[in-house]
Parts: sequence; C-alpha cells; structure tokens
Amino acid sequence: MAINYTYPVKGSPVAADEFLIIDSTDNSTKKVTASSVLSLTTIPAPTWGTITGTLSTQTDLQSALNLKANLSGATFTGTVTSPDFIGDLNGAVRFTAKAAQALTKGQVVAITGISGFDTVVDLADADSVGFRPAFGLVWANAAINEPVEIVTFGNLAGLNTSGFSEGDTLYVSTTAGGLTATPPTGESADIQNIGRVIRSQSQNGIIKVIGAGRANATPNLNSGKIFLGNSSNQSVARAVTGEVAISNTGVTEVTGIDGNVSIQGYSPMDTIVTTSYTIQGSDFGKTILFTNAGAKTVIIDDDFEFPIGSEVSLINYSTDELSVSAINLTAVSGGPNITTAYGQGTLKKVSQGQYVFYGQVTA
Repeated sequence: MAINYTYPVKGSPVAADEFLIIDSTDNSTKKVTASSVLSLTTIPAPTWGTITGTLSTQTDLQSALNLKANLSGATFTGTVTSPDFIGDLNGAVRFTAKAAQALTKGQVVAITGISGFDTVVDLADADSVGFRPAFGLVWANAAINEPVEIVTFGNLAGLNTSGFSEGDTLYVSTTAGGLTATPPTGESADIQNIGRVIRSQSQNGIIKVIGAGRANATPNLNSGKIFLGNSSNQSVARAVTGEVAISNTGVTEVTGIDGNVSIQGYSPMDTIVTTSYTIQGSDFGKTILFTNAGAKTVIIDDDFEFPIGSEVSLINYSTDELSVSAINLTAVSGGPNITTAYGQGTLKKVSQGQYVFYGQVTA
C-alpha cells in the first residue's frame, strides 16, 4: 500500500526555515536550515557563457541580427532596397538603366527605349528629336549593354568642370552627351537647363543636377518669325511673308497694302518756337507745328542719310512765311515755301539727295 503526502508550499521562505536533505556522502537524512544551503538575501547575477562555433550556424541568432540596423548614424555599403522611404535625403537621386553605348561619367543622357524590363539610355542631343529631353548625368563609366546609374537630381562630384565657372547654368548641348553654359540656338534645338556648376575644378568638380526630363515651354525662334496660336491652341513658329516684314530688331515694315483699308490713328506732333530749325531723324513720321511769329526756315541736310521714303509734315501756324532750305541736296522739288497762313506741306525723300515738298506750297 502506498501513502501519498503533499508537503505544504511556503510562499516566502526565510533563512531560519528547516528542511530535510539526503547527504550524498553517506546517504543519511539530515535536517538543515535554508541559510546553511544558500543565501536567500543575495542572488548573484547570471554569467553568460561564450557562443562557440561559426556565427552563421546559429540560425536563429543570425536571422535576428540580419533584421537589425543602427537607426542613428548608420552607414550602409552596397545597394539598399526598401519598399518605402520617409524622411530627408542627403545625396543624389539615381535610377538604374541599360547603356545603349559606352557611357562616360558626367555625360548627359536621354531615355531612348526599353529592353525587357530595363530602361535604355543614350547620349542626349539638344537638336535631335530622338535623343531629348535629357534625364540626367551618368554616375559612373559603363560599357555598352551594361547597367548604368543616372543622376536625376543632386550633386555629381569628381568631374572636370574647369571649362565652366562656379554658378554657371548648364544646358544640354547640340554635341551628343555634352554640356554647355550657352543656351543652344536655332528652332531645331531645345533649351534644356540640366544643372548648375557648384565647383569648378579639373578633377573634383561638382555639378548640381536639376531640371531633368524637360525643355523650355517657349523654344528658340528664328529671325523674322513670330509665334501664332494654331487650331489646337498651341504656339507655332510662322514666318511673316508678303507685304509685311519684321526684322530681328523689332522693326515692322509694310511694303504694300491691297484693297480698301481703314487705318485709324494719328502721327505724333512736336511744336517748334524758333525761327530756324534743322530736321532730325526722329522727326520723320511726325507733324511739326511752327508757332513763332515772323519768317521761319526749315533746314534739311541729307548728310544725315535719312531712309528713302521718309517724310515729315510741316504746318506754318502763323501768317508769316515758312521756307525750306536744302543742304547737301540735289534738289527740293515743288516748293520750297509755305506762304499761306496756317498752311501745310509734306517733305518726302524720294531718292538719294532728292526731296519733294508738296501741299500748300509755292516756289
């Protein structure tokens, strides 16, 4: 027959508590106090042992270490992939593409196609439609068909920028892959501001890449053309032809008008109060009012080389005579006096050294 007996469990043992033990030296039963076996007042801190073997064989520990990184001042080498990133970025923004040809660090490139799942880039060219707009600068040399990283925003260092000055704005050149500090000219070339020189140096120059993937909304315009809105409400370049011409200095010339035309407006007028006045180049196209009493003389000197067709209107705003005096002229035909009170006459250049004075004039 077996008798089962359960000893009471004490919640908080003390040093004076007694209990029975079996002494392993003689197998005798002895009564001892708790304090004689171990100290209940001080429990020593555990001491960790040493992990032996190769760390990679500690699979659970290795997996845990792989998931951890120093979140304060961490430095990563190689490629770091993340599904999302939130926070400030200190460094260049780059994307990986496939090189359509051998590319050199610092060359400017455009996206020209796709190969499988890879974006293909080639040297950008401001006046070649298939190689614009530019999308960035080459991060490092790459061979044809090899992966290449492209800087679309941020600093690209280690360049030869000695041909530029610090602060220069850089544009995509009409030379494939090149940069220029001068905007390209001609309607065939897009103006693409791609970056700015941060440091001018032969080996350690720095370019800040900006504005990738775009061109100026208003392109270059050839001499003598204007922008007109087309049926799609877009601006297009058109040459002004026929009887109207516009020079690249802003001068508009109408060489002829067909049909009945209503022209509204007036010619500017100046008032002269002296008895003698020499016609100036700025007077042509105006009406000059002579208000001084007494005889008046208007001098025309062709040494000023006024354009053929130039004309000026003269009004004698008094009862006294106004006469025209010619210098360095072959002739002034049809005048040269206005004797009528408040009379008007027009002086017009018809050829080199030849003027005609017509209106209320007498010889």
